[in-house]
Amino acid sequence: MSEAASNGDLSPAALYVRYVLERQGPRRFDEVVAETELPERTVSRALSRLRADDDVVSWPRLNDARERVFATR
Repeated sequence: MSEAASNGDLSPAALYVRYVLERQGPRRFDEVVAETELPERTVSRALSRLRADDDVVSWPRLNDARERVFATR
């Protein structure tokens, strides 16, 4: 967990997205949106922040490189 995350600098949405990824494992963006029931823009910002803090990694999906898969470190 990064220093920013441990200091409570993350938004509630980012904390929830990280929690879902920790519990559910690697997920595509649309799966994260469906499981969290948060707006797409909110999930996008949360994932960007988590990636910037090195809490989440992403890689292209094997079957469709246009999609990305997200997971916690």
